[in-house]
Amino acid sequence: MISSSVPFEKLLNSIAEAQTSSSDIRTIYSDTKSEFLKNNALFFIKPEITREDPNIRLREVLTLILDKITENQLRIHSIRVLPAAYLKKHDLIRRHYGVISQVAAEGKKTLGDEALCRFKEVFGLEADEAKIMGGLEFMEAYPFFNAHSLDCLWQNGQNHKLAGGTYAEKWRIDLETVYVLNAFHPKQLEHFTQPGRCIVVMNISADKDWTDLRNRFAGATNPRKAMPGSLRNELYLQAQKLGLAEISQSYNGIHLSAGPVEALLELQRFESDLDRDNCLLPFESFPFGQQLLKVFGQIPLEILHNQKLSYQGKQISLFDLTEEMNTSDALLLLQDLLK
Repeated sequence: MISSSVPFEKLLNSIAEAQTSSSDIRTIYSDTKSEFLKNNALFFIKPEITREDPNIRLREVLTLILDKITENQLRIHSIRVLPAAYLKKHDLIRRHYGVISQVAAEGKKTLGDEALCRFKEVFGLEADEAKIMGGLEFMEAYPFFNAHSLDCLWQNGQNHKLAGGTYAEKWRIDLETVYVLNAFHPKQLEHFTQPGRCIVVMNISADKDWTDLRNRFAGATNPRKAMPGSLRNELYLQAQKLGLAEISQSYNGIHLSAGPVEALLELQRFESDLDRDNCLLPFESFPFGQQLLKVFGQIPLEILHNQKLSYQGKQISLFDLTEEMNTSDALLLLQDLLK
């Protein structure tokens, strides 16, 4: 059922080359002639699938993924393999997990009104009364912890969502009580940038609504709770058969852009060749970028920085506001808010 246009053996070979710590981007497939469908997103396969492991039945996993893409009538415009060395050199994973990474690095000062209210609701005290640290800050303050031990503590604790991209746990360290934010993130960064790791990046488009792309095609972040028949749920159910050591909320196999604004910035980040060009592709390289430039003349700073806007009496980031929104609807909303 795999599309005959996808050079499957070339994809397998390029992943194998990345596993030997090759630092070069490999372009597997490029279709510059087919039109983009109504929603354009970034999709990528994560290192828990592409890492070197004799138990992983990579051919079967890739077949499952590509068949699911075909089944959902997604159009692939390009496929590239980005090795760990490239991801690390250009700091792409930290940028990709922007809010999560910022919270892990800067801790308490990143907490907005929503997160502060939620903190008090969950832990029973004001944030000003508590010692709150991001996971990366915590590792600097307590150097006897590393990314792995921090993640182990996190997995065995009870974490609470305070806001988008902001999660907290309460820990007792010697005589201190510390509230740690996004302590899973240091290991998340390592997971992508260890030598021999890589991701398979695809520029895709579809006529499906964005909510269907996320829920029916990709599936919820937690594969166990994802919609039956979705890709993440299938990976979870078939993990043992496919030789995948873990398919979980932390290691869910794939990424799909959450909405059109986030997708535009992700596509620019991961579709550019920073080694070759030393700069990002212009926004007009992507359909939504072209539409925004036609309306605004330039990409508004609010979009570039995922700024929080006042909407229906609440402060909300543009990524969150346009999550699972079709591109045409997002464009109309942005015109109302930013013009």
